[in-house]
Amino acid sequence: MRCFLAEVLLIDDDDLIRESLEAALLHFGHDVRLANGARMAFQMIEERAPQVVVTDIMMPDIDGIGVVQEVKKRWPTLPVIAISGGGMSPSDDILTMATVLGATATLSKPFDIAELSRLITRAANPSAA
Repeated sequence: MRCFLAEVLLIDDDDLIRESLEAALLHFGHDVRLANGARMAFQMIEERAPQVVVTDIMMPDIDGIGVVQEVKKRWPTLPVIAISGGGMSPSDDILTMATVLGATATLSKPFDIAELSRLITRAANPSAA
């Protein structure tokens, strides 16, 4: 059986970004499950909680801010990392809001995938940090 650094649920509505991040995180040794939106992600968490959730902020329907709020309400100990490339609002303001609402960490796109991997590993294993 393969040993992964962390079990990650990655939420992003953009197929190309979701699949690119999956490939990169697999390369870094993470076990990655994918959701194309919040509703699918919440169902997946109910079925088998990951160690870390990584969510895009700008998504239709329920955005990443809503994801952070719902995860913290329903699974308060589950770490959430929010990522954003901006959109209608400045990225830094949205990421600050995500932190205030309980996100463990945030990153602005484009970001260094190695940094995301480090944040995931740290969030999944806080005592090892």
